[in-house]
Amino acid sequence: MGSSTSTTKQFLEGLAPFQRRAVRKLELHLLASVTEAWSLRSILRLIADVSDSTDPQTFVPDSRDGAFDTGYSGSQPGEKAYATSISGGSDLRELNIFITTRDLLLAQADSLVGLLHILTVPLAAQAYAKPRTPFACTASWVTEGLAYLGSLRRLSIVIEASVSVARQLTSDDKIGFSNFVRSVLPRAIVEVKWITQKNMILSPDDDE
Repeated sequence: MGSSTSTTKQFLEGLAPFQRRAVRKLELHLLASVTEAWSLRSILRLIADVSDSTDPQTFVPDSRDGAFDTGYSGSQPGEKAYATSISGGSDLRELNIFITTRDLLLAQADSLVGLLHILTVPLAAQAYAKPRTPFACTASWVTEGLAYLGSLRRLSIVIEASVSVARQLTSDDKIGFSNFVRSVLPRAIVEVKWITQKNMILSPDDDE
């Protein structure tokens, strides 16, 4: 299964805010990459009717109540300070996310980087450990997207990786990510499933 993020985002953008809020169940498929993680963040913010704002009157610290803020919070002279504006809310009850690595012959390193980025836990939530990647100093799609879905009651995340990529993930990585997601959504039933596939080497597409 490939990625459904572009199609889903285009569909949601075509809906009126009240129509997006009426969505009760959503299923997403994405490839492990930094770009896909950003797309996932955008989709979740669309569902929650959350947008970036430069208006201080609508200021809301990003990452919900700021508990996980680890990024840039000020501005230089002449620059605008960006915050988060919450216009409405979401009635989403169930979310299923399928994440897979796409090992195109020599692209396993790219898959690993993308997956580590998706599994990033902000520094504020992993004070006991050193960050695994340079992305760990920034907020993740969990704090900047998933955390706004307070209506969510069931979340399923399935992460599929090849043997070579899965070997790079420690039990601490997996447990830390799972516990972090549960802490962000304390009212939801959260299930994180890890699948290792022995054969995930795909042949290049005609246009690649």
